[in-house]
Amino acid sequence: MEIFFHSLCQALFFTLKQLPYMVVGLFLAEMMVAMQWIERLAWATKAIMRYAHLDAGCGIPFLIAFVSPMAANSTLLGVYEKNRINSRQLFFALLVNSFPNALMHWRWWLPAIYSVLGMVGLIYFALILAGESLRMLVFTTISRFALPRPEIKTFEDRQSEKKPVKAALGISAENTLKMVLRILKIFFPVTLCVFFLGDLRVFNLLAGALKGMARFFPIPVESIPIIAAQFGNSLVAFAIAGNLFNQQIISAKDVIVTLFVGRIFAAVMIAVRMQLPAVAAIFGRKIGLRIVAARVMSAAGIDLFMILMACLLF
Repeated sequence: MEIFFHSLCQALFFTLKQLPYMVVGLFLAEMMVAMQWIERLAWATKAIMRYAHLDAGCGIPFLIAFVSPMAANSTLLGVYEKNRINSRQLFFALLVNSFPNALMHWRWWLPAIYSVLGMVGLIYFALILAGESLRMLVFTTISRFALPRPEIKTFEDRQSEKKPVKAALGISAENTLKMVLRILKIFFPVTLCVFFLGDLRVFNLLAGALKGMARFFPIPVESIPIIAAQFGNSLVAFAIAGNLFNQQIISAKDVIVTLFVGRIFAAVMIAVRMQLPAVAAIFGRKIGLRIVAARVMSAAGIDLFMILMACLLF
């Protein structure tokens, strides 16, 4: 009972922390559709959306994802609820959004990794950027062949949909409240289950099993602490890697390969503990599982390719 109460408190705190992002994202989505802001800002991602055969409305969530994945998902849901895109377009739009989602944290990670690893850290970041760019290219290319070219609305069509500011604010606020309540019905129970499993140390057992698999990769035993740290905090992992590298215990190649190996295994934990509750709560369990599974598997495939490239480069 004590464990469940602790999990309940953690789930409540986490939900309250994420709630503002949900509300802001949904409200912005409603306002964008009502005030035609989507059409006005679509130029920034026009080339990407056109190549992927995605509606221009998917471009705004793509930009927002560089700042907040939760707000981006909420915004994309607003576009979907307004019937601008169907379920297949929604699925591919979420996959394409993996690119900004993956790079979001590097705003503060890049200075940290450069300070402890120098040029090696920059090479690691360059490989991640190349890998994520390649992954987005794969997603957009598959989307291009899987989806028909979206219809482009005429100026007259867009004009007829525009609402006065006062009316748009009222409608957006009302729709946002309804959507937030619907999201919370799924988000909180799923989050509670995740924290409860965490308190039962299920994730610790999974992490231990994943770390044990690291011995099948071409990394020295001395670098195992780097992988262990990546399950908790990537910044700590960078610091450990920098210390081992500066003491010449491991080479530049060992640092890069080890960080990629840890990135693969840590991604599984992050997906289960963080991404699945957030995505499933907004888009439902079925789409949530498909999206998270596709992101994890595609990221693992790209990271394995980057490990091969690192071995060839060094």
